[in-house]
Amino acid sequence: ETHWRLMAKSERKKYWVWCLTSPDTVYCRIFDSRAKGAAQQLLAGYQGTVVADGYGAYGALARAGPGFTLAHCWAHVRRKFVEIESHYPGQAQEILDLIGELYAVERDALARDVEDSPARLALRARLRAERSRALIERIRVWAESQRVLPRSGLGQAIGYMQELWAGLTRFLNDPLIPLDNNPVERALRG
Repeated sequence: ETHWRLMAKSERKKYWVWCLTSPDTVYCRIFDSRAKGAAQQLLAGYQGTVVADGYGAYGALARAGPGFTLAHCWAHVRRKFVEIESHYPGQAQEILDLIGELYAVERDALARDVEDSPARLALRARLRAERSRALIERIRVWAESQRVLPRSGLGQAIGYMQELWAGLTRFLNDPLIPLDNNPVERALRG
């Protein structure tokens, strides 16, 4: 979901566009709210995985009952560290490099000459087990070893990542779960 700007100057009400994607479909809906109720309407009855940022409405809906599984977006985590990089250049670069290595594993899974989906998913699962799992452990250890004030920019970026940790690591056990929700972000730009 993101703020939706209207062209009419007389309109002062805020709107939000909510977007869902699948490999072959993009669906957008505009609501006059960003509240949990809008997410509930959009995802009503959905069974599957939702990859989202840390907005609390998704977590509340996932906890409310059976339905979807919530995975979190590594691109949103990465953005938090990019935003504070100028103030914490060494530490931010360290974690950005580790996150970059996660994305390199995903690129390797796509770059191999594997045509059919089951073989590609098996390759992604294997590469994630062999390489991503160790990277995730390095990221966890890095985060826990940082000595920062919780309200500092670096402390907030680390806190955001740690708060979403269960959803950020869910991709390790399911090769269908992408690292991020960038397809939705790109769809919203169109």
